[in-house]
Amino acid sequence: MNITGLGIAEAPTEGHPDLLADIIADSILDACLQNDAGAKVACEVLVAKHLVVIAGEFSCKNQPDIVSVARRAIRETGYVSPEQGLSADDCEMRLSISEQSLNLQKAVDRALGRSIGSGDQSGVTGYAENNETGMIPSEMWYARLLANALTHIRKTRQLAYLWPDGKVLVVLEGAEGHPVVRTFMHLHTALPRY
Repeated sequence: MNITGLGIAEAPTEGHPDLLADIIADSILDACLQNDAGAKVACEVLVAKHLVVIAGEFSCKNQPDIVSVARRAIRETGYVSPEQGLSADDCEMRLSISEQSLNLQKAVDRALGRSIGSGDQSGVTGYAENNETGMIPSEMWYARLLANALTHIRKTRQLAYLWPDGKVLVVLEGAEGHPVVRTFMHLHTALPRY
């Protein structure tokens, strides 16, 4: 077999701190937009052991209870016990929230004569592949598929000992035009520590 290359991808489960931070930030944004379709929200979240830090600039009428929104997102992800390192009801929440600066708000509203919804944010450019996995690299598709399956197995209690935090690593070897999966899964901190 002639090896033509390696494709390596990693995908976190929803309880991984990086993804949980994104889930919390998205939940806060959704709650703000539900109250005010014209809300401007720049939200950053950091998740650590027994601690969640939420910071950012919010311009929104009827701002939601940020702590309640965050705790609900954490609970829905599966962090319900302090022994997991994070508990929706018991973790410390630190907030550093202010109004969006007037200069940035004016710049956003002036751009193209209408609101563009972002001010100092950037875009990310990637690439697509024309393959059977929906235009994303095969290794990323398999990693996401396995991470989602792992989350499903945890939520349906098929493996009751799994915790929300996990990662999947997939390595594909290109062999004569056909990828061969060499490593399916690497679990990282998905199991309780004794």
